[in-house]
Amino acid sequence: MDLTRQVVVYRSWWPASVLLPDKKTRHRCRVYVTDQGLAIYERPADSPHFFSPMDWAATPEPHSRRHVGIDLATRAGLVVVTLTGGAPCCGTALRGWRPSWVGIEQAWPKQ
Repeated sequence: MDLTRQVVVYRSWWPASVLLPDKKTRHRCRVYVTDQGLAIYERPADSPHFFSPMDWAATPEPHSRRHVGIDLATRAGLVVVTLTGGAPCCGTALRGWRPSWVGIEQAWPKQ
């Protein structure tokens, strides 16, 4: 991931649980779908906990009202995002944090 420039963000979710391609689940994550790929953070850091380029042809635009089972196809495999309940403002350093590379938000790319 090229962190030296502003990155276009297509979608972001917080707080979220994610099922990674290795079948491990991570909780209270900040998730970004960008022009460079999928970035998942478990804590504030210079680089994401998980990153993989997207498989755009296999990933339709997520429905805006869907909160469970958002399927994102990446080159590393399928990642499933579930928005978690509760107050998103409490309990973690990710609450008010954003990576420095986050740039403009744009509409989902057309295939």
